[in-house]
Amino acid sequence: MINKFSQFSVEEIHTYAKHMICPPNLKNRDKATYSELGLNDFALYPFSEINQKNTVNSDPKLLMDKMITAIKKSIDIEKETILLLSDGKDSLSIALALSKMGIKCKTLTLLRKDDYELRSFVSEKAIELGHTPYFVDVEQIFASFNKKTFLEACSSMNNPVLDQGFIFFVFGIQHFLLQNKISASACQFIDGLGNDEHLGYLPSKSQFSAFKLSKLNFWKAIPNSLSWLRWYLRSPAEAQGDLSALSCFYPFDKALDINSYFSSIPRSTDEEFIDFRSFSRGKFHDHQCMIGKTKAAIDSLDSNIFYPWIDEDLSNFCFNLPSSEKYNFSELKNKICLRKMLSDELSWNQDKRGIDLFFDINMDDLILHIEEFVDRDVYEVILNKGFVANSVRNRAMLELLNLCGYLHVNGFDKRNIRELLLG
Repeated sequence: MINKFSQFSVEEIHTYAKHMICPPNLKNRDKATYSELGLNDFALYPFSEINQKNTVNSDPKLLMDKMITAIKKSIDIEKETILLLSDGKDSLSIALALSKMGIKCKTLTLLRKDDYELRSFVSEKAIELGHTPYFVDVEQIFASFNKKTFLEACSSMNNPVLDQGFIFFVFGIQHFLLQNKISASACQFIDGLGNDEHLGYLPSKSQFSAFKLSKLNFWKAIPNSLSWLRWYLRSPAEAQGDLSALSCFYPFDKALDINSYFSSIPRSTDEEFIDFRSFSRGKFHDHQCMIGKTKAAIDSLDSNIFYPWIDEDLSNFCFNLPSSEKYNFSELKNKICLRKMLSDELSWNQDKRGIDLFFDINMDDLILHIEEFVDRDVYEVILNKGFVANSVRNRAMLELLNLCGYLHVNGFDKRNIRELLLG
């Protein structure tokens, strides 16, 4: 029997493990009501482009002032500030705001060992703004791995966090602190996550293609024996990125039906699609998974982290900007106001890119860590499955480690985990 002390039921754990998210209102509900429940929850969703009333004076020229105000609400001037910085719009805007506030901070960037382009760009912009850039690569991160720290981070999870970047943040941040002799409790971290919902949540080109393909309903015909096809033939909700790599390998037959939950939400027009994506991905994935990983990583180190972009006043201001300042759907270009700001202030003109650290993982090292929690035949399901790209295997192994860590700190032993994964 699955350990009774876990805060989540088997159905919820299966749902997180399959989709990386779990709408909390589905708990203890009749499956037949899921569609209606999703539609009712969506009706209460505050960031709907269709229902936007533009009652707030949102002049884009005021955006920087609003950002600075949001930062001032949370920042502790007595503590050292460390900004998690990439080459993207969100964290660079915060770096710019800090500079305008007269705060010179350390920036931390996690990257692949050979990503010299990213290292050069971030270093140049950080120094230009008066900040001091620091970098930690995947090789350094894996060299820092230890079971005790990992389980402490898993204990800080509010829900199972399947984000494949979790251990990179846990040990990348720990390595940075140790190397620079910085006390975690004496510093504060800032993360740029959280503004997609209220700045027009557009998909990537591949996600939009996957969404259009999903409307042909091929995903409904995929048998369990060909579960790996779900990575390529997804449902409308899964096409937004809410599908774990683990779902290609394990049945998770007790998972709650989130596809039904999202099924009645309109998504035909451009505005409807943005609303659908913001609700299906932004409301759940960004908070349970993306923000969940950095919050758990920092909480476990006895430090604190804040997210200026989710400040209520700033998020409402951004949401009420004219749509022309938020997105151009035909070009799948988002956050127009940030693009203009960074172009003017920092000559920024970057294409969107992901920092896929999992490409650099050492599989032998990862297997050693996973073997602490599951027997070989359990994880070999991932290694031996045919017709699956190695990138999907890498993600799945990282997600498996996260899931096993969460289950372990909630009292699950190897037998329980085997039962949960293999049935």
